Amino acid sequence: MVLVGESIIIDMRLKINYGLSMAVLWKRPKTGTYYAQWQENGKARRKALCLTGQRKATKDKRIATRLFNQFQRKLIAGNIKPISEGINICFFDFVNEFITDLVVSEETHRLYNDALKKAKACWGNIPLRHISSKHLDKLIADMFRAGLKAPTINKNYRHVKAALKKAQKWQYIKYLDFPKQITEEEKDRYFSVEDLRQLMKSIADQEFYDLCLFAGYTGLRSGEIIRLTWSDIDRPEGYIHVSSKQKNRKASTIPIHQNARAILEHYKNLGGKNIFRFKTVSWVSQKFKAYVRKAGLKDTYRFHDLRHTFASHLAMQGESLQAIQQLMRHKSYESTMRYAHLSSEYLTEVIKKLNYGPMPVGEKPKKVSA
Repeated sequence: MVLVGESIIIDMRLKINYGLSMAVLWKRPKTGTYYAQWQENGKARRKALCLTGQRKATKDKRIATRLFNQFQRKLIAGNIKPISEGINICFFDFVNEFITDLVVSEETHRLYNDALKKAKACWGNIPLRHISSKHLDKLIADMFRAGLKAPTINKNYRHVKAALKKAQKWQYIKYLDFPKQITEEEKDRYFSVEDLRQLMKSIADQEFYDLCLFAGYTGLRSGEIIRLTWSDIDRPEGYIHVSSKQKNRKASTIPIHQNARAILEHYKNLGGKNIFRFKTVSWVSQKFKAYVRKAGLKDTYRFHDLRHTFASHLAMQGESLQAIQQLMRHKSYESTMRYAHLSSEYLTEVIKKLNYGPMPVGEKPKKVSA
């Protein structure tokens, strides 16, 4: 046991029993509020140190120390319910804990934040164990009424669902029946050559023009391009190294197309660690949408559709799906199949190539007398 000022800090390795550790006084860095933190069966648990009648954790160190010592005595006496008996944690506290413990990219962190904010606005600070499939249905309905499109609704829902599955893993909730996502309308997810030329013609910003063209010749996601540094180029020679911060959490390499190489050569002597100066995925997405509207194209087009375009045109040129799978860095073959869109014009040309060659003349049927 170590006395620091007026607070008692106890080594988290000290055990009350086999699965339970002593608590420590913990201060949340962003808010300055105090919590009791301890380990139960390998899972960190926290208890907000609040005065009676208050819901927010105190920022006063003296009060926090007194409340912490009271809590520690209860913990040692076995008066704190274990996770297995259910925890009366409210949704807002869970969200704070979940976001604090989240180890993901900056963009994914933002997506979780946005989705959970919508859930907080929809449900309020209800006890976590009271959340049911009805609450999830209401969240989906609220997003629909707010005018969000199906892909955006499903993306938010997936992040809320992932957070609640983590609550199940932490044993904060025992069971939750998750509704299905809403059905998304089937639509083309790639640019035709004509539409791509029309889009590029509308882009006045030279660097953004090069960013879009680079995406079309590499199939990289916007976040992957933004993170690219010069140390990722020609690693090994003739290849781009894609870091493990990407979607599938696995480092990989792709060959450099000659047109992508020309873009890289243009920016080689401009200085800076990163190849392009754009910093956030959301900014790139908004700017791309603006140019799509300026070009008079379908409003459904997104920057990510340049990646679809990369795979789709490779498929329409007759490249094998196995090669496309490697270039797209997909874990599963099914993912590649979703990207390998074929145009109706291409299918027409394919069917024309079908030829069984000359066939022998069949035996003529004999005439049957009346």
